[in-house]
Amino acid sequence: MRNLFLEQGRRFTEAGILAAADDIFFLDGETMWSRAAVRVVRDLHDLGNTEPGEILVAANIDPGWTHVFPMLAGLITETGGVLSHGALLAREYGIPAVMGISGATERFQTGETVEIDGSSGTVERIAEQDRQPGLHNAP
Repeated sequence: MRNLFLEQGRRFTEAGILAAADDIFFLDGETMWSRAAVRVVRDLHDLGNTEPGEILVAANIDPGWTHVFPMLAGLITETGGVLSHGALLAREYGIPAVMGISGATERFQTGETVEIDGSSGTVERIAEQDRQPGLHNAP
């Protein structure tokens, strides 16, 4: 699958749309970050509790989760990489995502505020006194 994306990147590079074939994975060209409250969802039954503007934390994402993406401020998953379903949806909806954080559903708690940077792949807990939920630069 990665080779298919890279081939498309090579074609965009030849057409002058991209500077390098690898840029296909970062089409927005901007840092994708967000600061918001976390919603830990362990299974599809809990997905209905997700509120607009939250950062979703889940073990994995499959097509049944797609309907919440328009209201998310970000995504953190325990599995996956740049070509996983969650990462593809995050790019499609213009939200930052960090994939492959082992034990994420145990490390984070619903309601705590984090700052997620999808370009650098970092997640930072925000102290209570520094919380300003809703900040983000995702388009």
